[in-house]
Amino acid sequence: MTSPGDLPPNGSPKSGRYVVIGFIIVILLLLLSGILPRLTRQQRVVAEAAEVTAAPMVTVSAAHLGDPTNVLALPATLYGLHETGLYVRTTGYVRSLRADMGSRVRAGDTLAVVEMPELDQELNQARATLAQIMANGELTRSTLDRWNKMMAQGAATQQEFDEKQAAFHANQAGQASARANIERLTELKRFGNLVAPFGGVVTARNVDVGALVSPTVGTGARPLFSLVQVDTMRVVTSVPQNAAPDVKVGLDAEIFVQELGGAAFHGKVTRTAQSLDLATRTLLTEIQVVNRDGRLLPGMFGQVRLELTRGQRSLLVSANTLIIRSTGALVAVVRDGKVHMTKITLGRDYGQEVEVMSGLSAGDQLIVNPGDDIADGVSVRIAAPPDSVKA
Repeated sequence: MTSPGDLPPNGSPKSGRYVVIGFIIVILLLLLSGILPRLTRQQRVVAEAAEVTAAPMVTVSAAHLGDPTNVLALPATLYGLHETGLYVRTTGYVRSLRADMGSRVRAGDTLAVVEMPELDQELNQARATLAQIMANGELTRSTLDRWNKMMAQGAATQQEFDEKQAAFHANQAGQASARANIERLTELKRFGNLVAPFGGVVTARNVDVGALVSPTVGTGARPLFSLVQVDTMRVVTSVPQNAAPDVKVGLDAEIFVQELGGAAFHGKVTRTAQSLDLATRTLLTEIQVVNRDGRLLPGMFGQVRLELTRGQRSLLVSANTLIIRSTGALVAVVRDGKVHMTKITLGRDYGQEVEVMSGLSAGDQLIVNPGDDIADGVSVRIAAPPDSVKA
């Protein structure tokens, strides 16, 4: 058993040392818990103040020379080389049909036969009238000959002879008029057979056998047949003003139709309107494409791609670097860490990029989307591009 004399006294030096050390540790913990947050807040305030006073960070885009060629993609509509509606020249009844919708015909093929009984009677009457006038003509001729002899003998007056001669010339004119009327009616009779003026496809038939047809043409009138020549197609598009000077007759073109896959149909510019539309400021342009296999259909919507060659490589800048003011167009150029507000002269607008005619050089660094804090002489820092940040 341990005797009371063996226990350490309550006020031993070792016990007091532990108490002092514990008290110091508590004091240090209390100090650290208050000082560290304060130091963190102070560092944050200092960093924010430094960021405010530092030069603003900007993103730049370089002015560069454009490609010598420019690919222009435009929407377009396809038409047949020739499209027409066929009408009759006079009133009649459809006796028979020789073609229908979808029929392929050649130039001169008969599409419909029309009976014109009234025209037949008019033609018979015109021929009878000519025969009557010609019979009277023989009489006027013989009368004129007799009066000519009487004039030579002095048995007739000049007035009487002139009357007989006028009657003869009037008869001759009547014969010419009657013959012209017969030719007119014969020509109309020829149109009793409705023929194709060119080879193509019948896209519509608006008449049936036995129908009464008339030569009505105008608002609301429908043709008997609609004919389209499809072996060569016309592709019509509108070229914007900024590219119109580069579009020339003979320029190669590619036509794409989404429903026909990625196949390109090659054609050439055959004509332009030589004038811009005042409403749209576009140049109406026609391209012809050979369509031997008939895959292209009239009325299709497609896309035209034109490769335009520029006369010289133009200087281009990104459209989001422009500053448009009442005095003109400006850009904020960064040189030696400072902003230089530079006035420029703009050329053609290519959408995301704009041509610059004067005021800049290739390689100039332009601030993208410059804000109100960007002014002439302001110091700025250029943000590193994404690639360099990743590196």
